[in-house]
Amino acid sequence: MMTALACPQGKLATPQGQYPTVSPRLATLLKRQGARCPYCGLFFQPADQLEIDHRSGDRRDSRSVNLQALHGHCHDAKSREHGDYLPAGRRDNVSGH
Repeated sequence: MMTALACPQGKLATPQGQYPTVSPRLATLLKRQGARCPYCGLFFQPADQLEIDHRSGDRRDSRSVNLQALHGHCHDAKSREHGDYLPAGRRDNVSGH
């Protein structure tokens, strides 16, 4: 899932810590993560492209504990590193892992 953040006055969240322009699921992830990308450690900015990532790489596991918000480019990098784009049986064969 991809989304761009766009809040009033160019801010990521309202003063109450709410994210009115994103889905409730993404808003929950942003709150849980402190509006920070767990991959690169940088804070999300209003113009950033955000994507929801499955930590385990299993797209069928959409439990909240298996989801995280990442920058789009961080999601791409994580997927390449972990072989998330490969079928489950081939992920173990990714070089370096």
